[in-house]
Amino acid sequence: MNRFLLPRFDDGDMYSCSRYTAEEWDSFRNPNLFIGLFYICSGIIYDVLYLPVLAVMTQPKFRHRSCYRIMLYLGVIDFTCVIINSIISGYFSIVGSVYCTRPMLTYIAGCISTALWTTSCATCFLLAFNRCITMTRPKLADRLFDGYRTWLFLCLPTLYFLYFLWFTPPLLFSSNHYAMFFNPYVGIPGFNQEEDERKYASLPHTINNIADVLCLSITYIAFCIYIAKTASANISSPTRQTFVQASVICSINAIAAVIYVIMQFVPTPTTLIVIGQVAWQASHGAPVFSYLFLNKSIRNAVKRMLPNRNPTVVKCTTTPAEQRHSSLRTTTT
Repeated sequence: MNRFLLPRFDDGDMYSCSRYTAEEWDSFRNPNLFIGLFYICSGIIYDVLYLPVLAVMTQPKFRHRSCYRIMLYLGVIDFTCVIINSIISGYFSIVGSVYCTRPMLTYIAGCISTALWTTSCATCFLLAFNRCITMTRPKLADRLFDGYRTWLFLCLPTLYFLYFLWFTPPLLFSSNHYAMFFNPYVGIPGFNQEEDERKYASLPHTINNIADVLCLSITYIAFCIYIAKTASANISSPTRQTFVQASVICSINAIAAVIYVIMQFVPTPTTLIVIGQVAWQASHGAPVFSYLFLNKSIRNAVKRMLPNRNPTVVKCTTTPAEQRHSSLRTTTT
């Protein structure tokens, strides 16, 4: 993002578009209506379903629990990132955008989405740590996460977000592969692709993705070992439910991290690259299905928010006196 605030457009700038004219850059576009609509429709579905879930998580019944405060924070990140990596990326796919056809929008969207992705990784680890501590050492969990302390913990992923937003290179969308890459000129003729891959590679992003997979794996493996040695009857049903839910959310996140690491360093066909982009979208959008299908409390709260379509049936009864009065009127007429 610091490059955007102090832009340079000469030949020495890493993100310069001076090599070709605007018409020549436009000729490198590769629009795809089907992929674009798929990205947009999936993003809209994710975010429309997310809205009532986020609204439910703000209710005091849920907000008083530390895990739901972390899930609410993570949900806001997911909701925002889906707008960029699904809906805006879908628009870029439809119009066939490459970096130099829309440099400002592409760069800003890339900075924000990259920071949101890494922040979601950090928050997933915090959620996994919270769930494991809550189930293994509940008293310690109360001391660590009680009340405002959860918000203090959430300052760490917030600082992480600011670091990646301001001080690391962004992922930039390219319609040559319908995904995001650090190299702004991926698939563009006249550039040394192998050299540029090394030039634009983001070491902090790679470390983040590898650490995300390792930390989540170690955390959950350690917990599974604990479960194997402990009577499962000692774990309450709501606690077990939120742990399974957190496991699903973090597993999707880890899968997307692995795919994107491979994508950035190994020559990959466009089909697999699109799958990687869809996996990234799902890492932010699919958790909403976990909330709705695996969490009975959230599901019921969302149902209560929906308008009641069953009309209220009012039963009218008549007293014996009214029945006699009605029969007399009939006889009189």
